[in-house]
Amino acid sequence: MGDGSGSIQGVDRVVVYFFRNGEYISLTGGAFNGTTRTVRDMTAGGLLQSVPFPADDGGSGIVINNNEVTVDLDGNGYVEGWTDDGIYKNWYVIFDTNQLPDGPVDLNYVVIDRAGNATRYVQPLYIRNNAPQITGVVLGTDVDGDGVIGDIVSGESRLISANYATTNFTVRNNRLSFAIEAQSGNPPRRYSVGYVTAADPVAPDALLRGAVYTIQTPGDTNWTLVGAPGNSAGTTFVASGPGDGSGTATGYTLVEQNSVPLTDSELEIIDFSGIPDTMEPNGALFVVKVYDTTVSGGDEADQLADAVLIGMNIDNIDNVAPTITVSPFGRRYTVPLSNSDQDKVLVDVDRYSDNIATTGSGFSLQRHGYVQYAEHSVNGRPDLSGRVIFLGKTADNQRIARLTAQIAGFDPDGAGPLAAGDEFDIALWDSGGLVAAGGRTVADVAAGSSDWGFDVVEGSQAVTEANGHVLNWRFAWNTAAIENVAQLDVPVTFRVYDFGPGDGNDDQDTIDVDVVPYISRIETPQSNLGGLKATNIRASDGEYSIRSGAVAGFSDSFITVRGFNLNPIADGVRIAPETTPSGLDGVSLTGVPLSFNAPDAGFTTLTLSNDSTVSGYLGIVSGTPAAPVAAINNINDNSVDYNQEPDEFVRRNRLFTDDRFLRFFEVTDTGIANANYPNMVMVGDEPYFGYIQSGADFDLQVRRGFSGADNTPIVRTLAGDQMAMVRDDGGRYHMISVTNFGGGRMHYFFHEFATLYQGANGRDGGGNNGASQPYWAGFGGANTSFTAQAGNNAIDLDSTSHDPGAQLGRYQRPVIRTRGDSTTADGAAIYLAVFDSFSGELIFRNWRVGDDLTGGTADLYGSYRSTLADRTGTSGDATRRIVAAGGNASEYFDMVVRDDGVVVLGYYNPSISRFTVRFSATTDGGSTPQPIDGLNPAAPVLWSAPFVLPNEFVGWFPSMTLHSDDSLHVAAYDSGGANLSYIYMDAIDATSAEVVTVDNYGSVGYYNDLKIHDGVPWIAYYSISETGTRDSVKLARFNGTLPAITAGVDEHGFVTGDWTTITIPVASVPRGNQSQFLRVNLGFDTQGVPVVSHTGAGIEYVQPLAEN
Repeated sequence: MGDGSGSIQGVDRVVVYFFRNGEYISLTGGAFNGTTRTVRDMTAGGLLQSVPFPADDGGSGIVINNNEVTVDLDGNGYVEGWTDDGIYKNWYVIFDTNQLPDGPVDLNYVVIDRAGNATRYVQPLYIRNNAPQITGVVLGTDVDGDGVIGDIVSGESRLISANYATTNFTVRNNRLSFAIEAQSGNPPRRYSVGYVTAADPVAPDALLRGAVYTIQTPGDTNWTLVGAPGNSAGTTFVASGPGDGSGTATGYTLVEQNSVPLTDSELEIIDFSGIPDTMEPNGALFVVKVYDTTVSGGDEADQLADAVLIGMNIDNIDNVAPTITVSPFGRRYTVPLSNSDQDKVLVDVDRYSDNIATTGSGFSLQRHGYVQYAEHSVNGRPDLSGRVIFLGKTADNQRIARLTAQIAGFDPDGAGPLAAGDEFDIALWDSGGLVAAGGRTVADVAAGSSDWGFDVVEGSQAVTEANGHVLNWRFAWNTAAIENVAQLDVPVTFRVYDFGPGDGNDDQDTIDVDVVPYISRIETPQSNLGGLKATNIRASDGEYSIRSGAVAGFSDSFITVRGFNLNPIADGVRIAPETTPSGLDGVSLTGVPLSFNAPDAGFTTLTLSNDSTVSGYLGIVSGTPAAPVAAINNINDNSVDYNQEPDEFVRRNRLFTDDRFLRFFEVTDTGIANANYPNMVMVGDEPYFGYIQSGADFDLQVRRGFSGADNTPIVRTLAGDQMAMVRDDGGRYHMISVTNFGGGRMHYFFHEFATLYQGANGRDGGGNNGASQPYWAGFGGANTSFTAQAGNNAIDLDSTSHDPGAQLGRYQRPVIRTRGDSTTADGAAIYLAVFDSFSGELIFRNWRVGDDLTGGTADLYGSYRSTLADRTGTSGDATRRIVAAGGNASEYFDMVVRDDGVVVLGYYNPSISRFTVRFSATTDGGSTPQPIDGLNPAAPVLWSAPFVLPNEFVGWFPSMTLHSDDSLHVAAYDSGGANLSYIYMDAIDATSAEVVTVDNYGSVGYYNDLKIHDGVPWIAYYSISETGTRDSVKLARFNGTLPAITAGVDEHGFVTGDWTTITIPVASVPRGNQSQFLRVNLGFDTQGVPVVSHTGAGIEYVQPLAEN
């Protein structure tokens, strides 16, 4: 393109053509088709001379004289431009330089006027269509110190393809490699790598061809005309020559350079004597240049070239300290894909067990330690027990040589040269990374074969040029190996050392911890003494049921405690009060001591006696008397999940925590052996029993009393069966039993019978001569009395031969109730209900007994009278009233009597599989209650229309009671769900009922006894699932407030906490597999403490001991 080529009046055309390597060439680089022409030669100072000139237009030269813009109009093969600009002609021609090889070329252009005068100009050009280009440089160094530079995958090399001046690449261990990636250029290519320093900036006119510069200030300089790819500051380029303008560029002073022949694109530097460590980021500068062979025989400056300025860090002398950080317990550092320590984030651990040593997995996972996080601790320090795991991270700009730990009071090598509290190695550099010192791993600690161990978190360790040496670590420690097994405020320090000068640069981090005892499990394995199974030992509220050995059943190892750091000081096992549940107040022991045996060698198992006379929290105090440390269980934060112990699959109880409260139960053997159908009433603080004693001396099988040594025989009988007993307001006992023998009967006994007749009886010398009939031949005389005789304290009732015929065992589960005081003339009303299994009927009777009873028609012993005499018939008895006809009743029934004498009967109707309630009414099927006073046993008794519970299968073994608000409460077995159910009716004549499940653990709810004491419902009951074991007697307590009744388990079967269900420890196996078991009896002493009794080898009763 020409500019100002002459006055517009005279310029006719411009002719352009090329000259290279001493000769004129065609437009495509071939032979020149030329002639000569006389011109004013401006390359010779304007001398008029003859010069070569193209002989054609389009072959060796181009004639420009048309303004073609975009289309070749004159057919010479080139689009040309020819325009006027005032007095000047502007011209151009579009020429594809790819027609010529790369390299220098002279452009000749001759301006010819209309008169034929010509002037020649020459413009040197450089064609660079195939210039070499650096596409990237792979930098490498020896990060891991093995003397070898690894590839990109190893992390020791990195491809740089942009931002060359700020690579942040760091050279380590005196090794640096360059692998130059380039393309294009005229082969062969050569590669120059030079360590340089920056020179002072120069103006464009000072640029030297072939030298490398970086634009400092662009100014108005067109840098692209001097070889730069652009005009931006920071652009590095190989200068094609000087330029002009106001800009400046930085050149470089070569310090060291690779040696000839420069044909290898890869270079490794191992001598850094002239290349010092850098103090600033990217402070070491290297010029990487590639140039080709465009000009054969030319020097470097003649060739096409490309260059980049690479900035990097030199860190051959490691003076930067590493870093180490201990994660707070419950937190961990992430493992980022970048392997950058700075990119690691502190997050919550994935699972609680990440901080404790474990073995096994899934359901067989076994924890060997305990941690309470600092944020949940009362003093802000984490609480550790057993084998725990510290988590953390460490990093170094080069390589880490080792990690150490130092724990106050901990001897890391036992009998070795180190002492307690000394620093010890936990990880050492080996083969490209850190490994556990001595091969001690976290798994070794979990297995119990080492007191400490180290692991690198999988996938976290990397040794790379970009990020140095980084890793996350795990350190396991058996805290029980500390001096005195437990200590407070223990500093645990971790240190990191690198390969720097001397012993290396180092860093440390310290975490202060409390090493405490922890109770993980409580067992009572001596089942023969009343120890309960692991699945039954805890009540639903978490308390542990323990048989006390203070009176009987003592064992010095009855209780097995498992956990960690269990090494009690003297008297260091405590039954502690709620105010100081750990057993420690400051440094003073609280509560009462419990004797114990020495712990095992690992301080994980401890056996205790059961000689406590109080209940309370189990505290275990380790450490020393001067510096005691209590087990953390009872004082830790129960709101956090790791201090909770939900049982999702067996007990289905999500309310358990790790609190350890021992509820001791005193088990008393009454000495009453071979007892059947035991009934219990409370006489003050003492339980009193009525029972059948098979095999009793002189056939005195029906008995009542406090114990085997303190009891009263009631009657001689050949086949005593069934038993019911109550105590009236005057302290007199009323009993029902059956002589289950051919011709036998059901009998009522008022207070005493056999003991009223002493002396010779014609058969034996046993005395106590009251007998049922039939009885042994020869028995009789003035000193005897039979139940069928008048004037004694026995009334014969229904015969075993009653319609429709003789049947032994027909009368089942009689229930007797009383209202009033039989020691007065008004007397006590007696109510009896019994199931006749032969006729299938539920039978009801009533009468009255009193001292010189007003209205009495039948004499009893002494001055006592009754409104009912002996029944002698086998049919047609008007005093025998039918509540439910045959097929509509069952042995599953109960009866309660209101204070006004209204009788309420509840029974399971097998024909419809539902529980039914009826009460004495003014009319048959009526809804108005009718009191019954017992004064006229033969008077008709009418019953209300039955209320039928809609819940199918609920109603076995019912136990009923009336509350003070006249509401009816029933505990019963749900045979459909095998659950203990509770039925609530807000009145006896209610038309609806609420039914909730109290307990569903196993098959529970047999032999129920329901009492409401001080407004709180309690149920004693039996677990049929545990038949044949000492785990079968249970007690439930409602935790809500009446009249609202809520369930003990929710719709999903999980414990709600609205009821507490307890397995009661016993001495002998309850005989719940026999009908003679009758029930689990429940009563309360004068302090409101429940008393639970049953029959096993004999009658025994159980009471919980009061809290300390």
